[in-house]
Amino acid sequence: MKPFKRQVSSILRRKLYIAPSDEFLEEEIFHNWCDLHIPRKERAEISLEEVVDALETIKSERARQLNKSSLQVDFIYYSWVDAQAEQLRFNFISSRHAQLPFGCRTVLASDEREIVEDYFSSLGEDLLNVSLWEETEADGREADDDDFILKVYTETIRHKP
Repeated sequence: MKPFKRQVSSILRRKLYIAPSDEFLEEEIFHNWCDLHIPRKERAEISLEEVVDALETIKSERARQLNKSSLQVDFIYYSWVDAQAEQLRFNFISSRHAQLPFGCRTVLASDEREIVEDYFSSLGEDLLNVSLWEETEADGREADDDDFILKVYTETIRHKP
């Protein structure tokens, strides 16, 4: 089995962590966080559609697990690109949490395909380029979390007992 498909298969076998209360955000993040990485040797073989389909399959499996739970709670699925790590990341957290757990500003993507397209666009960029790593603005001041804006896709996974 190719590495990308092995990653998806491994994620599908994992159990959704459903916290008993909203005090367990960190545990939800830790247990439900996932990432996908397309190895360089597979990049020409994996299509955007395959990645979108894999994410849909993963969300369906998590919805199935959520619906088997006795806890009456919806989940928020969210995905984003970590270009420096060359990863497409995603997570599932309880909808009891008021906001996404990012320390920076976010802008919402209207469709998950947009996130996947951004992921494909980020692959192969020269991440050793110092300008990508320096946290300074054009005016010379040091950048902070308010200067960085992360594009995120969100979707509610409804509990249907």
